[in-house]
Amino acid sequence: MGLIVSPMDWNLSSYFTEFGSHEFTAFKDKIVSDADALRVELDRLAHAETGIVDGLATALNTLENLATRVSHLSSYVSCLVAADAANEAYAAEEAALATTSAVMSKLHNQVLSLIGGLSTDERRFLVDHPTLIECAYALSRMETQSERRMSAAEEELAADLGIHGVAAWSRLYFSAVSNMSFSYEDPETGPQTAPLSQLNSLLASANRERR
Repeated sequence: MGLIVSPMDWNLSSYFTEFGSHEFTAFKDKIVSDADALRVELDRLAHAETGIVDGLATALNTLENLATRVSHLSSYVSCLVAADAANEAYAAEEAALATTSAVMSKLHNQVLSLIGGLSTDERRFLVDHPTLIECAYALSRMETQSERRMSAAEEELAADLGIHGVAAWSRLYFSAVSNMSFSYEDPETGPQTAPLSQLNSLLASANRERR
């Protein structure tokens, strides 16, 4: 006897109006262009002799904003994949996010390298910078991290390997799971078959209905 449940119908319009929409594409393109601009600015700061603290403060805020938007995009794509792991377009977006994550890791490493190269006075000025007034703890952690990093080349290699390493294994796992399915009884439409990835959602819906 199949499960008697109602399917989970996720409304993701709070993220984007529709997958593949102009809004969705523009959001992704903006992340790419802003990440490229930040990389150029960080390269400039690495060779600058003045204005490093102000420039680094701006870069830190830009990186934080970028990380927030990447998290938003990642959350959206994760929801899509969880609902339909067999969808090739969703899987392609999830794979593309692995590259985006590598880019973000490289930017983070560049920032850490710049922080590690600051003098004691410059670090103090950075912590006291008006745009970073609430970031003292985060900055102290970044200072510690900057002292424990590998070389720039090794950190970049690690970021690139992540695309085809643990992230790839994760995608392979969920791809394999997506090829599995289960049967259940929908009270309105009768017997149904769904990807295994939807099982938790269906069980959660069934539990709510029992209460």
